[in-house]
Amino acid sequence: MIVLRLQRGGKKKEPHYRVVAMDQKKATTAQAKEILGHYHPCDKENQITLNIERVDYWLSVGAKPSETVEDLIRKAKGEKPLQRKHVKVSKKAKEKAATKAKTAQEEKETVAKAKSEEATKPAEEVPAETPKVEEIPAPAEEIKEETKEEVKEEAPKVEEKQPEPQPQPQPEEKPEA
Repeated sequence: MIVLRLQRGGKKKEPHYRVVAMDQKKATTAQAKEILGHYHPCDKENQITLNIERVDYWLSVGAKPSETVEDLIRKAKGEKPLQRKHVKVSKKAKEKAATKAKTAQEEKETVAKAKSEEATKPAEEVPAETPKVEEIPAPAEEIKEETKEEVKEEAPKVEEKQPEPQPQPQPEEKPEA
């Protein structure tokens, strides 16, 4: 199978890539069947140069582009590159999210049931408002005496319990044979 991929070149910290068509089983450093263009990530002006006609030929023959090369082809044609999300999620995180989703769903169901029950109940009669009786404040001295008595009555009585002595086990004597 033929693949369109990048082949790295350049110096350390100054990479440039060739866009090549080559056999999938060969290493990326192997000789390519055809060089289709260049990609210079550090150069802002001439970043991508591709021979679009040859790229289209290889795609029509059945060559598969890598994700990066596919994005470069889209940029060269003036299209937006695909937005991919490569997020690895651990098993624990998946399980945690699933249980969280289940509990949220159960809560929604219980809320929906409660609302439907409230809607089906007949409206309860509200009793007419009764006039409020104003309380006349008592003299301050009486209030202080009442609160002191209440505090004394409410104080809990603590009974001290002494632990019961436990019998100590006596060692068993073994008969000598």
